[in-house]
Amino acid sequence: MRFGGQKVRTAVRPDYSLGSHVAALGLAFSTSAMGGPFAKGAFVREHGSWNRRVPVGFKVVFVPFRDGRPAGEPIDFVSCFLNDDGLNSLMRAEHLQHWRWCLFK
Repeated sequence: MRFGGQKVRTAVRPDYSLGSHVAALGLAFSTSAMGGPFAKGAFVREHGSWNRRVPVGFKVVFVPFRDGRPAGEPIDFVSCFLNDDGLNSLMRAEHLQHWRWCLFK
């Protein structure tokens, strides 16, 4: 099978990419109550990788917005889900909507 052609030419590029081996499994938009650098943007819960020598994901990142669009690199917001060795997960960042309730009340 040959790759390319019409499908590639008409593909829509994403507005923002978190990188490979990471799945965004939760999203909560911030409010002005967060203040400072976290007032405008989105919190994204990243599912961690299971098949990499050095794991990625296993955290909640903040993606800053400008003019209603993603602008800038993701900022680690909560990243304590790996053991001290950085290779094994203690848990995953689950239920971001619950986190939203805790953070923005």
